[in-house]
Amino acid sequence: MKYVSMLGCHWIMHCVNRALAEGLERIDLDNAMAYAKDAEYQMSLGNPPCFEVTSSRTSTGHVQEFEVPEKYIKSGVMNTYRVRVCQTNYWDVKVLAPNEREAQMAAESEVEDNSKNAEFLYHQTDAEFARLLNDEKTN
Repeated sequence: MKYVSMLGCHWIMHCVNRALAEGLERIDLDNAMAYAKDAEYQMSLGNPPCFEVTSSRTSTGHVQEFEVPEKYIKSGVMNTYRVRVCQTNYWDVKVLAPNEREAQMAAESEVEDNSKNAEFLYHQTDAEFARLLNDEKTN
């Protein structure tokens, strides 16, 4: 399975924000991940990892297509991680990621609207048992 890496999502965010028409709100990492899903879908059909920004959102007034560079395309198995992020509240987030580092970034992005400067505290794959903050959790 091929997917766009987290660095690729940051690349997407940068490209889309540069292409946006003046006065439009910049996209965040969550929006970039949605564009990444479009590129992943294209790859699943045998096409290049492309996504489009609609004409109503671009500074040119035309649909703009982007192709995610190969260096941001990864292949392999996506694992499920349970990640706890903390600020003043705790959120347990379940994310799909190829490794712990990308799971951390995805989980922090997941709660970004609710918590700034979230800290990665732990991960748990579906196959593991974790004892967390005096709580026992299983799959």
